[in-house]
Amino acid sequence: MKRLKYVVLGAMSLSGLLFFSNNTQVEARQVNSKNVMTTKSIRSGKVVIPAKTRFQVQTYGTENGKRTMTVSMDQFNYQIRRQTTKSSVKFAVNNTIKKANATYQYLYLVKGKTTLSDAAYKTAPRLIITTNGYAEYYKSSNLKQKPVSATKLNAIRKNGNITYYYAKTNMLKLPDKHIQSKTKKYNCRLAIRSNKNYGSYSVGTVKKLFLCANG
Repeated sequence: MKRLKYVVLGAMSLSGLLFFSNNTQVEARQVNSKNVMTTKSIRSGKVVIPAKTRFQVQTYGTENGKRTMTVSMDQFNYQIRRQTTKSSVKFAVNNTIKKANATYQYLYLVKGKTTLSDAAYKTAPRLIITTNGYAEYYKSSNLKQKPVSATKLNAIRKNGNITYYYAKTNMLKLPDKHIQSKTKKYNCRLAIRSNKNYGSYSVGTVKKLFLCANG
């Protein structure tokens, strides 16, 4: 039997009832923040990150006298991640990003008990919350395949050890709850509870047990 090594990935900053990033536009040369948002689409070879995408920068650097940033591709949703097999990509920083006060917390959750055999670990379903705000559900550890479900998140709210994720549409294969929303942007709510035993999460209900693990 193989015990999972729990790793909590990323960081999340929450304030108020609903999560919205209060972004401040600054000159490209002044952007040193880890949390950023694109002001327009940026490209590196065949890899394109759309405008208004929120993510985290690994490192900043300089190449041929121009400012660059290295970005981990694992943090993105499938549609961005599938553009390359590289684990990280370098982009030019040229008035293409602005500081974002926060990003979504990256979570990689494996469905199952606290101990899983190697075979069970590979075939167990995954729930991933991406830094750019998607809830993705995979049927196994093969993240190169298209997810069974992918839902754009519009907001989050934290209440004690429970984080509520809001979306406009139903989160297929996930036990989300339909609620009334005047703007209809928050019609569906997914609750993820951080349990007392470290690295253990309940998704939707206490019986929906997931474990936080590295990929």
